[in-house]
Amino acid sequence: RAPPPAAPPPPAPADHAQALTKIAAHIGNPKKFKKCAALALQLMRGGELERSHGKALFALLAAAMAPKPTVANDPTMRFEYRELFDAADDCAQDGVLNAKHTARLAVWLIYSRTINDVFTDDNFTFAKSTKAVKVLIDALNPEFEECPKEQQLLPEEREG
Repeated sequence: RAPPPAAPPPPAPADHAQALTKIAAHIGNPKKFKKCAALALQLMRGGELERSHGKALFALLAAAMAPKPTVANDPTMRFEYRELFDAADDCAQDGVLNAKHTARLAVWLIYSRTINDVFTDDNFTFAKSTKAVKVLIDALNPEFEECPKEQQLLPEEREG
């Protein structure tokens, strides 16, 4: 009798940091954004990302928001940005991102969530998003020091 066929070797463990890095290289391209965002969502929602993947995840999010965070407000990609950054927020709450990255994510969430919610025909969603903007404004510190006069001027207006 012939011995039974050997079982295939177990799949190699996935290198999530490497996958995030590869996705980050392409997510800034508007033509590839939707596919890259879907792949990133799979990784983030898979529940396998750990604190060690935080830098790679943050690099991916930064690449998605380059050159300016207003790219998240493009009407053709609003939904994907919302999904991507909602999943990133969940990862941050799970401890994948450090405090500095989580603070930057909070700013990006204003673009991907709050501002995009303003672009709606739904009165309830619009009212909810304007209340969120009001809360953000109210949270700003009203007491600030006025800038010195020389910092208010453009460099060419300052005396040498």
